Amino acid sequence: MHHLVVLMVAGNETTINWTGNTLRLLLTDRRFRATLTGGRLTVSDALEEVLWRDPPTQNFPGRWATSDTVLGGQYISAGDMLVLGLAAANADPAVQQPSGEGLGGNRAHLAWGAGRHVCPAQHPARMIVETAVETLLHRLPDLQLAVPAHELAWRPSPWSRALVALPVLYSAFTPPRTPPVERPAWTPPSSPSPSASTPSEPTSTPRTPGSGRPGLRSWWNSLAGWWSGR
Repeated sequence: MHHLVVLMVAGNETTINWTGNTLRLLLTDRRFRATLTGGRLTVSDALEEVLWRDPPTQNFPGRWATSDTVLGGQYISAGDMLVLGLAAANADPAVQQPSGEGLGGNRAHLAWGAGRHVCPAQHPARMIVETAVETLLHRLPDLQLAVPAHELAWRPSPWSRALVALPVLYSAFTPPRTPPVERPAWTPPSSPSPSASTPSEPTSTPRTPGSGRPGLRSWWNSLAGWWSGR
């Protein structure tokens, strides 16, 4: 039961949030969308930028210091519980530009954690979200927000970075299909007249013994020649 709870919370929930946060940036950030749709940024690189700016998990609790240490100028005693601020670490001005540019394709963020406790499902999660975003861009190219961007609300959670809802508008879209190859209509062959099919007089010579089929050696020679391409 504990394993299923972890799978739903840490796997399913975060994957949904990552997809939703990517779509929000596509619909609200012109620079992000133009860079992606213009081909200067791949979907995979765009997803990394989302992990920098809006990681699906903001804070992660449940780590305890095993010894006394100093981290970031703060003294930590052995046994102290630590809350990992993943979003805060990614937003550190010392590691990124204020404009947020240049983050596409950069995987040096802490959205997956690090070290021995790094997320073991990051590769399947990337594949799932990348497939979802690529499919959505292909099927719904005119996707747009149904409400002003400032009306989008975030869920009141200290752990997850997720929208309450993402209302959108789009038109019906059917993927184009290759037209079938046109084939000429079939016409039945014309039947010959009786006079043309039955000769009035014999035109073939009488069959002699052994003339109906070639000899065995001749037949094998012909087969061997055909097989070797002669």
